[in-house]
Amino acid sequence: MRRKKNYVMGEGNYYFNVKSGHQMITIYRKEKKAAVNAFNNYIKVGKDVEWLGCWDGKDFKETSEPSA
Repeated sequence: MRRKKNYVMGEGNYYFNVKSGHQMITIYRKEKKAAVNAFNNYIKVGKDVEWLGCWDGKDFKETSEPSA
């Protein structure tokens, strides 16, 4: 059974998921540059990551995965 997320996503924040075993960890950054940098660092380490994009309060925008 999947648990409910116990937090509210902030508008204007950039989100991505890091898959670690059976867990999926959602990470956010306030600035796009910082989010892309962190996303690329997880890729360099060999983690399985999924770019979500910028949350606007109802849907994700800028959902195309950033290039290295």
